Amino acid sequence: PHTDSIAVFDFETRRVIRRIDLGSEPKPPEEGARETPAAPGGRYVYWVRHNGNELSVIDTTHYQVVGRIPLREKGPGSVTVARDGQTLYIPHYQAKALTIFDLKEKKQRVIPLPGFPGDIAIAPRGTLLVTSRDSNQLLAVDEATGEIRAVDVGRNPVGVAVTPDGSQAYVSHDTEATV
Repeated sequence: PHTDSIAVFDFETRRVIRRIDLGSEPKPPEEGARETPAAPGGRYVYWVRHNGNELSVIDTTHYQVVGRIPLREKGPGSVTVARDGQTLYIPHYQAKALTIFDLKEKKQRVIPLPGFPGDIAIAPRGTLLVTSRDSNQLLAVDEATGEIRAVDVGRNPVGVAVTPDGSQAYVSHDTEATV
């Protein structure tokens, strides 16, 4: 079986000081989770198995998994934490969907997307920017209403970043080697 783990790196000693076991599955995934974001304040880290359907919550004080939350959709690719630490955004490539997960209320809302989601960036005024690899678009998703505006951005967009003032977004493409 394939075992997943998270390495805990200490900046002062420049060493891995611990590994946190995340469980195993019968065979290695085609691609593992790309990000392991921390909540503001750093108490928790979130992780998803790329081909799975659950969210793992890791306590950074005790170095252990303290929760496994079933997700309604399969195939999560990553996790993005809202600035307030109360909401998670999880794109699902297999389901072509975006889960908005309210940590306080423990509620999930799923928004269907027109293409395979990639990276997510949080833009001003409740807008989430999601790259859509197969539709070659950047999707502007209104978090409150679920309304989607799509903008053509070039072949195979994979990454997106928003400037600190929120006035611009930069989209990278892995087949064109452009931003």
